[in-house]
Amino acid sequence: MNLTKYVEKYPILESVAAFWENYFSCRDKLLSKLPDFISPDSIKVDEFKKAFDEGRPYLDLFKIKIYKKDLNFLAKIVKDDFGIKEKVKFDEKGLPIFDKLILPEDKIGFVKLVVYSSIYSYIGDIIMKNCSLVKWYEPICPVCGSRAGLGFIEGDGKKSLVCSTCYTRWGHRRTACPVCADEEQKSMKYLSADELPGWRIEVCESCGMYLKVLDLREKNEDTPLYPLLYLSSWDLDVSVKDLNFRPSWFKIFYAASWLNK
Repeated sequence: MNLTKYVEKYPILESVAAFWENYFSCRDKLLSKLPDFISPDSIKVDEFKKAFDEGRPYLDLFKIKIYKKDLNFLAKIVKDDFGIKEKVKFDEKGLPIFDKLILPEDKIGFVKLVVYSSIYSYIGDIIMKNCSLVKWYEPICPVCGSRAGLGFIEGDGKKSLVCSTCYTRWGHRRTACPVCADEEQKSMKYLSADELPGWRIEVCESCGMYLKVLDLREKNEDTPLYPLLYLSSWDLDVSVKDLNFRPSWFKIFYAASWLNK
């Protein structure tokens, strides 16, 4: 994957471009291999709809089996691409919702994150081709159970959220906190910066967190490279650093923190 044009548009990304090119290329490799290990037919639409109607993530209600040898095969792709030598051990017998996984912020956690998030993305893609997620109003991903990493105001004025782990995109109430779903308007604050048109931060005093949201009516730009889109507006995060609110962002940011140690 060549990110040259994207970096030219957002020079703030120049210093991290090599990592992200490698990351997205590695994910593409994993996604191309996954049909060999998880048949698309094993992702049952009726099962998803049952979980959806109960307001529960798909993987919280229905477990998907994958052999450890297959996880090890996928992990080797990640390790080879990033030059990681450490041994990665998988203990799970099935795929749990992501937030029940305990991943260390080191090379092993990074490998597992890339493997699992790619699997969940694969499942999410199959589900989204067969089901509408417009009326899912929970503050967590309907596929893997993670919270949002980014939000959008769509062209029709409706709001959508993007999963911080598998990048599944679903609809959400504009009036509710995108992190905890609190609907008390007095708890919500909206911050923006003139130099970043279309972007705003939604701050919730109830949960103490914030989410960045891009208004596509003001800035007609969308990209499946969601973590990069987030980083392109990093100055907005810096501007609220002293307000003591925690960001809701992408899990890969934590998992790749070992690169800076």
